[in-house]
Amino acid sequence: MSKGLLTVMAGYCAGPSIPRSTQLWVEALRHHSQQLLLVFDNPAPAELPEAWDGPDLTLVFERHGAYDFGSYRRGLELAQARGWLAEASHVLLCNDSVFGPLGDLGPLLQRMQAAPDQAWGLTASHQLTPHLQSYFVLLGRELLERAPLQRFVDSIEPLPSRYAVIQRYELGLSRALLAAGAQLRAWVEPQQLLDPRTAQPAGNPTAFPLSLVELGVPLIKARALRERSANQEGIAATCRLIATRNPLLWEALWAETPHRRFWQEQLRIGVLLGPADLEHLPDRLSWLERQAHPCVQLLLPVPMEARQLRARLARDFARAIDRGLLNVLPVVEGALPAHELHHAVALAEADWLCRAIDALWQEPLALSLQAQQIAAEPTRAHSTGQPRLWRRDWLLSQPVEALHRLAESIG
Repeated sequence: MSKGLLTVMAGYCAGPSIPRSTQLWVEALRHHSQQLLLVFDNPAPAELPEAWDGPDLTLVFERHGAYDFGSYRRGLELAQARGWLAEASHVLLCNDSVFGPLGDLGPLLQRMQAAPDQAWGLTASHQLTPHLQSYFVLLGRELLERAPLQRFVDSIEPLPSRYAVIQRYELGLSRALLAAGAQLRAWVEPQQLLDPRTAQPAGNPTAFPLSLVELGVPLIKARALRERSANQEGIAATCRLIATRNPLLWEALWAETPHRRFWQEQLRIGVLLGPADLEHLPDRLSWLERQAHPCVQLLLPVPMEARQLRARLARDFARAIDRGLLNVLPVVEGALPAHELHHAVALAEADWLCRAIDALWQEPLALSLQAQQIAAEPTRAHSTGQPRLWRRDWLLSQPVEALHRLAESIG
């Protein structure tokens, strides 16, 4: 427990019970909070977790329509009325728009509570104007007693849209904190996280969940698993990160999510063709058009020295190459099978790989069925059944000698 920490978590639950993923986040917050207030913007669900009982945890269910900040206001007002706010040294405002924990909250909270006049966020953004992102903000309690913060909290009311909330309240919170003389700090400052596409500071750091976790942020935004535009580092890789860091959380997410098919369809699968497939390439591409899985690419290793062959392939199959259906991989001629395989794997732009086998061309649903299996268990090195899929980064982590044994069996 972080001594003196009062936590107000804003939540929203539309179903008959609280999702297990939310319960795990609440358990982590409760472990570090002297008092935890859960303020939901909805009526009480039919079922509540049995563990949500005790003097350190308070539940509020009320449809107020004022988004997270409406819950923050109600939580702070209740904490003040019951004397908990006066007893706190710091106040954490957070919400349930995240999945976690993916690491220990203790060291992070300890550093954030080092000074009473600082305002901390996990991340800061320079979008629209520099500000702390409001899904996780920790304040020295005395800041809330200053006039700019009191006026800000008192002004919170329902607004017509999420964008209006961001404009008035997320940005407004940082303005009020500055007006109150607070130092604004972020665990990850914008200049620490560069967008690999532009080498510029990331406009929205939460769109880079893998990088944030690497920098010590112990959670990710739920949007990073729901929207491609909210995740610039790959949904498949993010799923594997969660399953590796917190298997219980991944189990909960897989059981409750409506996004299973979406996660499955984000898996990029590469089919490694052999020399015999070259003369059947039009048929192989026709098979690809009938695939149920949307992200499949044929990978054709061709010796670097076969320049005229690569030129003809580039001419005859330009449309398939432009559409990302075919990728010609220039490999070293005369290399041992394991070395050639390793070279081809290194050049492939895919999450998972399989070798072309006869059974593959006869069953259009085969890859889709395999993708279902590995989507559910993203930490696996390979699938079972045929055609066997192998995780690309796992293959690259193996010694070339090990790939020699796989060269014949990878299919």
